[in-house]
Amino acid sequence: MSRRLILGALVLHVCAVFVQAELQWAWISGTNSTTWVSPNWVDKGVPSSVAHPGSRESHAGWFDPDRREYWLYGGNILYQNSYVSASDLWKYSLADNKWTWIGGTAAEVANFGTKGVAAASNWPGARNAHMTAIDTASRTLWLFAGRGLVSTGSDMMMNDLWKYSIADQQWTWVSGDNYYNQNPVFPDKGVPSSTLFPPIRQRGCIWLDTVQQELWIFGGGGVIAQVAGYLSDVWKYKIADNTWMFVNGTTTLNDVTVGEWSVASPDNNPGGRSGQVCWFNPTTRRTYMFGGSGYAYTWNDTVTALYRLNDFWWFDMNTNTWLFHDGDKSYENNWGSFLGTLGVESADPYPGPRTASVGWANWKKNELWLIGGYCNAAYNSNSEIWRVNLNNFMWTWMGGSSSINQVRSFGTKSVPSASNYPGALEYGVAFFDTQTDQFWLHAGQDDNTREPFDSMMVGFETTPGTSCIDWASGGSLIKPSMCASNYCAAGLCQPAPPSVPPPPSSAPVAAAAPTSSGAVAPSKTDAVPTGSSASRLGSSFAIITASALFLLAFLSL
Repeated sequence: MSRRLILGALVLHVCAVFVQAELQWAWISGTNSTTWVSPNWVDKGVPSSVAHPGSRESHAGWFDPDRREYWLYGGNILYQNSYVSASDLWKYSLADNKWTWIGGTAAEVANFGTKGVAAASNWPGARNAHMTAIDTASRTLWLFAGRGLVSTGSDMMMNDLWKYSIADQQWTWVSGDNYYNQNPVFPDKGVPSSTLFPPIRQRGCIWLDTVQQELWIFGGGGVIAQVAGYLSDVWKYKIADNTWMFVNGTTTLNDVTVGEWSVASPDNNPGGRSGQVCWFNPTTRRTYMFGGSGYAYTWNDTVTALYRLNDFWWFDMNTNTWLFHDGDKSYENNWGSFLGTLGVESADPYPGPRTASVGWANWKKNELWLIGGYCNAAYNSNSEIWRVNLNNFMWTWMGGSSSINQVRSFGTKSVPSASNYPGALEYGVAFFDTQTDQFWLHAGQDDNTREPFDSMMVGFETTPGTSCIDWASGGSLIKPSMCASNYCAAGLCQPAPPSVPPPPSSAPVAAAAPTSSGAVAPSKTDAVPTGSSASRLGSSFAIITASALFLLAFLSL
């Protein structure tokens, strides 16, 4: 064989080698308990190392990327040895790792006050499975619907819309009903109304278009004509006019999917569903949606039944139409995910059916992320972490186990590691910090104990040896050479500066007295790997180094 042929083959081999990124996680706040931890309502209005919201699930939150503040409201908690819905509002500072209890406790009935009038006494009351959106410019938190206490002893779905002014520290009941309305009246599609509201619901989607100053909602579990089921309706709330508009979907429950792959049509409909994940892109005015629980046809398209779903859609707010892009429109994928190779993007990997997953978006890279969720009728949960690249619509299995009900690995507090991982969970809250390129995960239910976490975990994607967490700058992800000591070890700037966030409390604290075009379907033929992804993804540095040394040796002949 000629030297050119050998050299050409070697160069092709070297060029084909790439270095995979890995996911590292760090347990940052809360305890490593997998049983209920009650909230500690103390130090009201003051950042505290003692106050904390405790374990919870089905809460909702807001993230302010400019101020690096995470806000949360409500959810299910343990209070006075009972499982109840919370009515508390909290703020968490990512920079100093401290919680601030703003107000509210648990099991409180909503105090609506006068519609449209802010007051210090107004409060949305205890609720869970609600929906939230934030306007960072005006510092306004929006909260819609969910299941909560309209009156003493009641636990009902709602359709009330609230806003909280961070500057004024007051709630305003803006729109919707202050009672359990089982008989909604739909306005004509496309006609705004100030007196007709969306049906009561829980576990739907909400997003805010800050440019047009419009709130949008889609789906969820709801009630029409005193019958409970799954909604497929899209509504738009015009903030300036205080009007709702029924935009898309139907006025019936439990619709099945209508639409062909990648063919836009005003008749497309994802069908009624609850527990789906939605991501809103303010630049393109598209909302992406994945999975949930809803009705679908069986494999022969003749019978409909309630299933976990894995279809991927987007809603175009410019045309008010849905487009079905990928996944299974009928229930034929009952065997889970097509994982492919961990960390390798290709056309075949794809998430299996799931509901109650948690998601976040990285619009800097045009990526959507997904973790966990119930994956079968037995309410088993998965720990899979998925990323979809919206530039080519390829999915990548990024972490988590192929087995169900993976136990969380906390590791050492504030120390990131590829051997740490969130484990199986559902009904948590996640958000992406654009200043540090980190994703944060708060609470949610541990599927192994059926009890929620109280912990906060932060994760990030990095190439081994090329990045380090600097707690002195509020947990920023930086190059090792940027560490003050110019030394990085175990993913941290070393020696650890004094400002490494201290744990609020490592032991549970008792609650104080009361005072969130026709695309072709991928073949999905990859074998499903087994085992855990707790170990770090493989690096190709050794291969590259060996190849380069061989090349140098060969050229010296």
